[in-house]
Amino acid sequence: MGDDGTFEEDMELADYVPTRFLGSGTFGKAFLAVDKRNGNKVAIKYMAKSDFSPYVFREILIHQQLQHPSIARFIELRLTKTFIAIIMEAADRGDLFEYVFERKGLNDEEAFWVFYQLVEGLAYMHAKGVAHRDIKLENVLLSGDGNNPKVKLCDFGFSKRVGIDSMCKTVAGTFTYVAPEVLEKESCRYDGASVDMWAAGVTLYAMTLMAYPFEHPKDPMNNVKTAERILNVEYRVPKTYSPELRSLLRSIFVPEPNERITAERLAKQMRRHLPEELLTQAEGESSVCIQSEESVRQMLNEVVKECESEEFELLNDVEDLEITDIVDDGTEGFMDYKHGQGFTETLRSIRDLTSQAA
Repeated sequence: MGDDGTFEEDMELADYVPTRFLGSGTFGKAFLAVDKRNGNKVAIKYMAKSDFSPYVFREILIHQQLQHPSIARFIELRLTKTFIAIIMEAADRGDLFEYVFERKGLNDEEAFWVFYQLVEGLAYMHAKGVAHRDIKLENVLLSGDGNNPKVKLCDFGFSKRVGIDSMCKTVAGTFTYVAPEVLEKESCRYDGASVDMWAAGVTLYAMTLMAYPFEHPKDPMNNVKTAERILNVEYRVPKTYSPELRSLLRSIFVPEPNERITAERLAKQMRRHLPEELLTQAEGESSVCIQSEESVRQMLNEVVKECESEEFELLNDVEDLEITDIVDDGTEGFMDYKHGQGFTETLRSIRDLTSQAA
């Protein structure tokens, strides 16, 4: 499948009319479309069945189960002869990275509002036992009118179910957003929810100051120096930075994950400082998938049978594949937000340095 924006014949879906090419990536192609049944705009992500993997299975099933105003609504799953089509809520204002860039940074009020919605979405996910593990500007979509856009968290490719007896061990996400505990040792097992909160703090800093807090100001491309600053929790904010936002960062950028503020607690604190009209807007409507979990699971298992992939053969029971069957394997999953490159070698260098220092 090429990335030229061509709408292929096998992509046609009953009930949906494509209107615009949105982009392409490792997932395949995405198009804006209109639902002929109600006139609503939707986004459709197409992935070739040949690219299907256990991790895509997990991403789709987790996303289908998340129903919150701050999470891009999963509407339904469709299958064609060669494609998997994920239909979801369209966000008509692009992503937070674009929004911040166009506005040359957000003011305190805008940032507080956007960040509050992000934290509410994370609080919901964490209460459901799910860690996102790739929180960043690009994975926060926006919709609505005016200066109070609605947040729609998206891209659950690194998401994982976590709990008291289920810690994360795969290094996942985007390097400049990573928490210190992920860098510290080779055998690291970490709390995905705490790591989400650290990345949310980086997102808040970036949306207000248009910079990443832990990059070395004179050598931003040097990931080892970035890692050293992360481990030392070394960042700066200007004297003009608001006390409210400064306090938020201080509660998040805590090296010990057990002492880092949780999304639930932070959302409660922030709620006290928002007007009732915005809180009502944030609550929104319950977003419900029009397909049952069982229906989506059956469709995915159909694709599994078609794939005949060695990745799926490693799993014991294709007939009843569960999210929990897909476990972290310790694979390094860092992505460089600038180049999209893996960071296995960099990570080894960093861990060598930290072990020597210890």
